[in-house]
Amino acid sequence: MGGMADGVNASGAAAAYRPRRARESPLYRLAEAHHETFKQVYDERFAGRYGFWRAEVERTLFAFLDCGIEAHGFARVRCDECRREFRVALSCKRRGFCPSCHGKRAVLWAEWLAAEVLAPVKHHQWVFTVPKRLRLFFLYDRRLLGELSRCAWKTVRDLYRAGLRDRHAVPGMVVSIQTYGDLVNWQPHLHALVGAGVFDRQGEFTALALPPAGVAEELFRRRVLRMLVRCGKL
Repeated sequence: MGGMADGVNASGAAAAYRPRRARESPLYRLAEAHHETFKQVYDERFAGRYGFWRAEVERTLFAFLDCGIEAHGFARVRCDECRREFRVALSCKRRGFCPSCHGKRAVLWAEWLAAEVLAPVKHHQWVFTVPKRLRLFFLYDRRLLGELSRCAWKTVRDLYRAGLRDRHAVPGMVVSIQTYGDLVNWQPHLHALVGAGVFDRQGEFTALALPPAGVAEELFRRRVLRMLVRCGKL
């Protein structure tokens, strides 16, 4: 919860719950005052740059306007030891737009990755990008972002398998899709966390050297172009 204080304060005593004041944030006031106007002018002013108006945008926006406000739902919390009770407003649990819920989800996801998913081996960060001329395809057909992720996975898999006798060995890889750049412009790209080697069917890990960047780039380029041809975009 964005308004939940730490469980213990500096003196060692339990800290009191302080609900966040959702309606007082500049982002909330902006969204509440202008969301209807934004939707009305979207096709004319923004569709050419950011793509069609999607139902998910509206669902996320209205969920954010309900987030952290008791009138839209709350849970009653009770301490069995001290018998104290208080209300906690329900959150929207949306990523990307709501700062409170997005921040919480990011922290929990990172903790889950570290504790449950990632093996205790060395990892590298890979970044996969596409040139400007191809970005419009992904803007108007968001399903292609999933295909882009598969292209990245197959690129890494084939690069690490090259030269190995075990054709079933696979690297570990987690991909995160990002659709905007530093200037909040449309820039679809992938951030990937890749184990520095492969796992066999028994789960044994073999460390491998990092593949050459130029070879990886060329292989990814060819896979993306073939995918776009297969999907009827080229």
